[in-house]
Amino acid sequence: MLLWSYKLSHTTIFMLRSSEVIRGSKKFQLPSRETVLYGILTLVIALGLLQISALLGLTLFRQIEMNANINSEKVRVVKLQSEVNGFKTRFNEAKTDPVYLEFAARNLGFIKKGEQVVIPTNKPNLILTPQKPK
Repeated sequence: MLLWSYKLSHTTIFMLRSSEVIRGSKKFQLPSRETVLYGILTLVIALGLLQISALLGLTLFRQIEMNANINSEKVRVVKLQSEVNGFKTRFNEAKTDPVYLEFAARNLGFIKKGEQVVIPTNKPNLILTPQKPK
């Protein structure tokens, strides 16, 4: 059943049905609806898989970065714990050191028996540290 024909220079295309076209002597079959839908569906699935792959890659990258940060923080915690242990050791040593105890008592305003208190009118801005006798 001939629906339409169109003459183009010396080639004539006859449209017979919605899915068949005759060009000269060759018959050209248009794809069916199912084929087009499967093609579109395949494209959508391929794009979905591409997106999933990209998201998985990004998640993996973030996980590796987080593990590196966790490891560096663990190293930092170990250093800080050793520093705290050093402070505790020095504090325990200072509690029994008579030179340090005398220095701390004098900084708090205590005096020994028989000493006179002299209050200077101009206070110097000096920070004194205890010196151990030689």
